Amino acid sequence: DVNNMPSYGKVNIKIPPHKLVIGVANGWADGVKFAKISSDDVAQAQRLLLERYGPKGLFRGAMFWTIEEEGNDGIFMASSLVAALKSCKSS
Repeated sequence: DVNNMPSYGKVNIKIPPHKLVIGVANGWADGVKFAKISSDDVAQAQRLLLERYGPKGLFRGAMFWTIEEEGNDGIFMASSLVAALKSCKSS
């Protein structure tokens, strides 16, 4: 019940990058109500983190919603996210 939830006010939560998974939408995202983030954008973020913080700054991975829509509108998030993240692995 939402009405019985305690109020914590403003709280900062720290998540180590190696425990963070980035969630993105696939073909159904409209770029208005739902952010449309490409696998290239995910890879660019990962490369920037690697450059700035080294291997410890990399996030754990990426995932997307609605596997049933994989391939809709020619967007194949599973394979493109794998390729994007492999392209920026630390050596």
